[in-house]
Amino acid sequence: MSFDFSKIPSQAPPEGVTSNFENPYSLAVLPRGFIYATLPPMVVFLGLRFYTRIKITRNVGIDDCEFASVVRGLIQTNID
Repeated sequence: MSFDFSKIPSQAPPEGVTSNFENPYSLAVLPRGFIYATLPPMVVFLGLRFYTRIKITRNVGIDDCEFASVVRGLIQTNID
């Protein structure tokens, strides 16, 4: 006999509260909203930084490559 431990409560719920294992309340949408709101401006500023470093100073440093790889990682991990 196999048990699904995600459906078994650890203790009885408080008076007047029913357990909701099918569609529980979650705050996971809040960080995603913040990421989706700030990611596009960050990509724009990355583009402006690269434009300035390539066209005006004609010098791209290791810090620019690190920043670009961090932005790539953020975009890659936040795609559904």
